Amino acid sequence: MILFEDQFSDPTTLTRDWIAGRGMAVQDGVLTFSPDHQAGFCPALTRRDDFEDFLISTDVRIVSGAVGLVLRAVAPEQYYMVQFDITNDPTVVWFHTFTPSAEEGYRVELVPSTHVPAPGAWHRMAVIARGEAFDVLLGPADGPLKHCGSWRDPERTYSRGAVGLWEHGGEAGEYRRLRVEALPRVDG
Repeated sequence: MILFEDQFSDPTTLTRDWIAGRGMAVQDGVLTFSPDHQAGFCPALTRRDDFEDFLISTDVRIVSGAVGLVLRAVAPEQYYMVQFDITNDPTVVWFHTFTPSAEEGYRVELVPSTHVPAPGAWHRMAVIARGEAFDVLLGPADGPLKHCGSWRDPERTYSRGAVGLWEHGGEAGEYRRLRVEALPRVDG
């Protein structure tokens, strides 16, 4: 079941369906962030916050440095984020948790990955979020996905929340065809 989908074909959906970050723009089916946005986080969050177990997927293209997806956001500065950062360390998947319960409100976990997006090329990026577990997959935009890395949050910081896209400073990506699908609940 599709929970949320945006083809980024209509700029009006940014204000209707998204809590739009500063500098967000849609043109020709691609969502970008303003290139003059050089400081601070710029998460683009959906207005829905009822996502629990889900599969989120989007086509991404690294313009400069990194691309990332926001998972289970409960506030602009309280969320899970998964990121590929080819400038600082292309060999890992970055799992970020912004939460008041952590030291200085922030944690990061680096998980080894054999698959990394190449700059300038479109890739399909997907994340399975099930309970406290996160699995990241990556592949060609029209090809099979390959598993990159997994992470568990034993503190179960967020069990639900909005989803979104991300940019910070000089790191920039482009996004298209974002989709969120429900996963069947697993009791056990």
